[in-house]
Amino acid sequence: SGYADVDAGSVVVRGNGSASPESGHFDDGGLTFGGVAGHNWQLASGLVFGVEGDFGKSTSKGSYNYLAAENSIIANYNNVEAVYAGANLWHASLRGRVGQSLGRVLLYGTAGVAWRRDEVERQQFVGATASQTPTRTILSFAETDRRTYIGWAAGLGGELALSNRWSL
Repeated sequence: SGYADVDAGSVVVRGNGSASPESGHFDDGGLTFGGVAGHNWQLASGLVFGVEGDFGKSTSKGSYNYLAAENSIIANYNNVEAVYAGANLWHASLRGRVGQSLGRVLLYGTAGVAWRRDEVERQQFVGATASQTPTRTILSFAETDRRTYIGWAAGLGGELALSNRWSL
């Protein structure tokens, strides 16, 4: 299991050619918690084979505000044109392991399939009045999309046996 961080920014060019910086960076952060379970088989030579799975929940989420830039009046009031928000709902993996036991220490490599469930929401805003020079924006609509991504997980690691059935 791991941690991912996103940091992005952009600049919108207004109709008059001047730059309108967006409200900052999309920066997500939060806590990840979950559990890991698995089983290993050790040969007399110390070679170890195993399987391991994990599941975790995350409080990781973030948002990004795009400021209106269609006309200078809306732009001058720093009105929001769109808000994008994203969250990681859960993640999991199922991996095989191969390693070598060195007494109470196990050194291993692991690889397998990984899943991640994300949610993305977009809120779109429009000018609040029918005039050519509105001074504020209002929410027009919102949409949400949830997707599960499938990928891979791989790594190297080590464990210390605390007893015959538990390791750290």
